[in-house]
Amino acid sequence: MALFGGMKAQDLRGRVWEFEEFERFFEEENKKSGNSKLFQEAAKAFQDFAALRETEINLESAKKMVEANQKLVEACKAYSDSRRGAITSSGRERLAVMDSLAMYQEGLNLDQVRDMRVMRENEGKTWEQLIAFSMASTKLPQGKREVVGDNINERFKVEVDGRVGFFTEKKILDDIYTEVEKITSRIDEKTDRDLKEALEGKSDYIGDRLALSKGKTTGAIENGYQYKATTPLMCDIGEFWHQMERWSMPKRELGREVVGNELNLKRASEIICNYREQLAEEGPDLSGKRKRELMGQAIESVLGAEEDSEELKGLLDKNREFLMRASDYSQSIPANANTEYRCAKLGLIQIRSLNDDRKQQAALDRAINDGRLAYECSSVSNERLDKDSTARNVARIQYGDELTVRNVATSRIAELLGIGHIVAHSEKMQVLSDDGRVMTGCFMEMAKGIDLDSKDEKVQAMIEQVEVTNTPSFVKDFTTLEAFDFICAQNDRHGRNIFYQLSEPGADGKRSIVGLQGIDNDLSFGDRDDQLTQHQGLMEDMVFIDKDLAENIRKLDRDSLQFALGDLLEQNQIDAMAKRVERLQKHMKERMVEIEPGGWELKDYTMDESVDSLTPRGKNYVRGLKNLDAGLNKKAELGTLAPSKNAYIKLAFDVTKGRIAREKTEREKTAREPEKPQRVSISVKDFVGSSARPGRRPSNVSLGKHRESVAKKQDQAVKGGPVV
Repeated sequence: MALFGGMKAQDLRGRVWEFEEFERFFEEENKKSGNSKLFQEAAKAFQDFAALRETEINLESAKKMVEANQKLVEACKAYSDSRRGAITSSGRERLAVMDSLAMYQEGLNLDQVRDMRVMRENEGKTWEQLIAFSMASTKLPQGKREVVGDNINERFKVEVDGRVGFFTEKKILDDIYTEVEKITSRIDEKTDRDLKEALEGKSDYIGDRLALSKGKTTGAIENGYQYKATTPLMCDIGEFWHQMERWSMPKRELGREVVGNELNLKRASEIICNYREQLAEEGPDLSGKRKRELMGQAIESVLGAEEDSEELKGLLDKNREFLMRASDYSQSIPANANTEYRCAKLGLIQIRSLNDDRKQQAALDRAINDGRLAYECSSVSNERLDKDSTARNVARIQYGDELTVRNVATSRIAELLGIGHIVAHSEKMQVLSDDGRVMTGCFMEMAKGIDLDSKDEKVQAMIEQVEVTNTPSFVKDFTTLEAFDFICAQNDRHGRNIFYQLSEPGADGKRSIVGLQGIDNDLSFGDRDDQLTQHQGLMEDMVFIDKDLAENIRKLDRDSLQFALGDLLEQNQIDAMAKRVERLQKHMKERMVEIEPGGWELKDYTMDESVDSLTPRGKNYVRGLKNLDAGLNKKAELGTLAPSKNAYIKLAFDVTKGRIAREKTEREKTAREPEKPQRVSISVKDFVGSSARPGRRPSNVSLGKHRESVAKKQDQAVKGGPVV
């Protein structure tokens, strides 16, 4: 290609391009006849984009620029897809230029200008002067890193461009099966090949158990809520089977058929429940023969009415002794045992019971005894199942949606409405890890104010000094947050997802709240046109709103929302937001009172004023005063409706003060008590019966400690804490 000195296609793709070179390319190519329709569309898209470069940066030109850039990238890719089989050198070179143009346009990072904060920083410039925008990027600090949150909410403290904040790697809302599969896929094939092969395609067993640990009906197992009551007992049976000694191999083989089959395991747990009821009726000190008879009756009672149950009856009848001893073992398990951990462990035990490869069996035994794999799966699932329930059922976020971008989306809408201060600013970010991996995600600037979960004694002392009152700045901020959270369908803005700016102590030693800043916006922007979490406050109860904010909300339209969020959210979620905006605009007109900047003392009317002769504004004003008063003076409880967000903020402070007081009392009590010497028990309960060999104890059972004590010790080791 003469324009580029006969460079080959691979060289064209590898070079650094200037925009003017693409301009010359299209000028030359447009002189030729016979250009395809797709090439002409790409050339036209390029001309439309180039024509905007001399315009000044503002909201209207930004909308046009982002749209033109998107069309150009799509046109280039459409042409390239149609010419992938190019044979001639000129065809391959033209294809290389189109590929390079698409990469060049994507590298401009024009989506950054969807953030009004970025736009304001570049006002007065033209697009040609500042055509490329940089995404925040940094390296993770070496050595020990400061981390907040855990599991799916883990954030690393970083600094970029003089700003301190936290980086969260891109997180997709996955179901529990995908989460478990991700964990098992990280097992090193070189160092633990047998375990990796044993778990290949089998992670659903762990996922099923974790889903059912909270009564969820997912995966291949039906009627999940019916399993919840028997789940702990099923874990007991599995753990007992795994402890059985080699001497009882025939019985262990029979038990294997019970543990490895979902239906058999559930029926076995129901039979044990029935058996225990009969034991309780007949009293203690029964002979072994009578116990076997009662177990037989339990089997008949549970399975007698079921069709085609003869084979299962026969199997469980052969396992009478196994079930009786599993029942004895089960009664030694503490009632507060970690159900999620034990369910993940049961999934591994079930996989082990179905495996016939000796090396893989040994690898599975090590993993079960070690406990780390089960703990990792249960830790993710425990948080995931709770968050998944809210995300899916309340926020209406779908599997496959990204959670981290919702913080970025929240920040963009705040900036668009002129209230960027109301949430901790978030933006897209790239981070280079120690191993050279580039991670994408979200950077959230350090929130301003105090954190109610802080363990710092100075912060806790400040919290104890706070008296939650309706000060002007506090009312302005929480009413702003009410309207804003409704627009964004923020379903997780409880009192602990807010940072608080406090006043200095007054003469009475009390502090007041003078400012708010929201954090943790993962559960927002679902596809509902309302909110479902009660602690957000209902739109119908919103009365006061800042005049400037109200004006900006009236300006919001479908195009503005599409521009701000089009690269972050799905179309149905943007559509739902547009409906929420319309609902709030109507509510503002009919039921809300706009407050001037100097009017937040709220002295136009009194709460006790008669409303009979008042204007609609006056009536709404008095209603708003009553809501504010009720929020602080009526007892707020979790899960109940409140007329104003101040109720839940006050509740959050009351709960935190109570916790701080209890912790102080406990520390003082501990300081007064002399240290007691540790006692070590040397007793052991024989769970496997009198036929065990003398001097032996069940495999993996520590002297004087229950199985769950051992599990707790393993948990502590995994977490890096002291092992007691």
